[in-house]
Amino acid sequence: MSHIQVMEGNFCRVVGSIRQTQDRRHVMAFRVAKLASANEITTHLLETQWIRMKLRQLKKKMVIPMFFSLLSKSLCFDFYKGTTS
Repeated sequence: MSHIQVMEGNFCRVVGSIRQTQDRRHVMAFRVAKLASANEITTHLLETQWIRMKLRQLKKKMVIPMFFSLLSKSLCFDFYKGTTS
C-alpha cells in the first residue's frame, strides 16, 4: 500500500461512516485518498443530486398508498394521534 499525502486545503476522497455520540456527529475515516482528477468532484455532485431526486420520487410514491391505507383504517384508528407538530 502506497502512502500518498493529502495536503490541507486539497480535495480528497474519504471512505468511512458518520457516527453520532451524544449530540455530536463525527466521521470515522477508514481510507483517505487524493482525487485522481477534478471530474471526481463533478461526479460526486451529480450522484448526490440524483439520489436526492430518487428519494423524493420514492417518498411521493409511498405517501399516496399510505394515505389510502390509513384512510381505510380510519374507523378504528385515529391517524392524527402521535404526529408531531
